[in-house]
Amino acid sequence: MVEKIDEYEAFLRDAFGATVTYKTTGAAGRTHLEVQIGTSRVMIGESPGGAGPAYLFVYVADVPALFDRAVECGASTMMKPERGMFQEEIGAAVTDPEGNTWFLAHHGPGSESP
Repeated sequence: MVEKIDEYEAFLRDAFGATVTYKTTGAAGRTHLEVQIGTSRVMIGESPGGAGPAYLFVYVADVPALFDRAVECGASTMMKPERGMFQEEIGAAVTDPEGNTWFLAHHGPGSESP
């Protein structure tokens, strides 16, 4: 849940290359947004005052590139890209301007996770 969903949508697009797969306005007049980031889909809702931080884990093709883009777009570094992070080929983590933590990972032949 975020307070300003249109601004957040722009951040997700610019930072993570997110594409909107679904967007609607609910009965209370608030926007609900579904985005695709890498091979993962995330649903986000709009709420006055937000709702506190969320922790999201998404699979992407190029962790270092997405990590760099997110930081350039205003995210804070939590964990720099590292091989073997989260038992995946490579992983990293950033905190977005809304306080949500995004764990970025690439699953491949070098991954220990199933």
